[in-house]
Amino acid sequence: MEVRGEKGMFENKKIEKNTLSVETKIHTLTWDEEIKDEQEYVEYYIDGKSLRKILTEVNGDNDIDFEESFIGVYPSDFFFPSKNFLGEAETALIEEDGSRIILICSICGVLVCSDVVFEIEEKEDYVIWKNFKKPIYDNKYMELNGGPFVFKRDEYESVLKGEL
Repeated sequence: MEVRGEKGMFENKKIEKNTLSVETKIHTLTWDEEIKDEQEYVEYYIDGKSLRKILTEVNGDNDIDFEESFIGVYPSDFFFPSKNFLGEAETALIEEDGSRIILICSICGVLVCSDVVFEIEEKEDYVIWKNFKKPIYDNKYMELNGGPFVFKRDEYESVLKGEL
């Protein structure tokens, strides 16, 4: 079943072919390039809503304002030919446990200063963002609410190519 609303199109259906057996909402990923302190970064939108806003809303009890404290990664780390968001991630954006950096410190913009990481699961027809967490110290993490977000792989790849 497809539903078209003001925030885009999504499907509610079972995805058995790719081993997801629960009812799954297919999300729409879009982006915009923003500038903060003369530095460009990618702002991710899921179904028309900023990922930073989503994380702030669903993690409101931990006193972290994701909209204020974090920015997305730099465009060169998001778009193809970079493989940080699909395929084999580059070392600078990957944690020891295999999770990838999606948000970085908004004050200094330095990777691993303060960041938010997540996992990408790749399926034949879908890409899933899941298990968001914030490293706190000594390889310990604060697990965050949010996701999983499931995207159609062909649309996701178009986003990484800068086409959508």
